[in-house]
Amino acid sequence: MSLLRTLLILGIIYYSIRFIGKFVFPLLVNKVANNAQKKMQDRMEEIFRQQNKGAEGEISITRKSTKKKNRDDEGDFVDYEEVK
Repeated sequence: MSLLRTLLILGIIYYSIRFIGKFVFPLLVNKVANNAQKKMQDRMEEIFRQQNKGAEGEISITRKSTKKKNRDDEGDFVDYEEVK
């Protein structure tokens, strides 16, 4: 009798978890997705605000550095002669 009772309790627990999971799991996934979407939107708004700091009509030009790279790190150049 105790085996039957244990199996019945396990079955009830199993099916109740499945039943609750059908409703709770989608809500949790939806909440996590909405939070991620909100964080990404906030980041994009912050980037947009940083890019548009200047006054309207103001033009700013950013140039890359014109310094030449140090070629010492590339290794030694070996001059060779072609042998015929």
